[in-house]
Amino acid sequence: MIADKIEPDLKFNAMNFYWSLRNVPELAPLAKPERERVHDACLRRYVLKAPVTRRSLIAYAVSVCSPVALVAVMLLFENAVGGSAPLWLIVTVMSIGGNFGHFMFSRVAVPHLRQFYPEYIRSELKPKEA
Repeated sequence: MIADKIEPDLKFNAMNFYWSLRNVPELAPLAKPERERVHDACLRRYVLKAPVTRRSLIAYAVSVCSPVALVAVMLLFENAVGGSAPLWLIVTVMSIGGNFGHFMFSRVAVPHLRQFYPEYIRSELKPKEA
């Protein structure tokens, strides 16, 4: 039977999560402005302008859902205690959620981008020999 030949894929691929670009081994020796430059350039080139993958789709979803979820939770809490949320509070919570979503998007992309950091550093940051 075909079902007997199919083996379940039970491998768990643990993804390293780097809270800071300073913790990424390829970027650690660089100065902070260079780390940010390399990361931002690779993020634009290999994630934002690249075809959509499962990982990038998850990162986009987290980026969009973070502010929406925080505002929804805040509004549910406000309704539960019988108050109403002023516009400034909604905007503030949405801004915090957006920043959190951007941070998570950037950090989820780091394991994918690590393979591209050395080449970018070699080609763009090191002085070219004449």
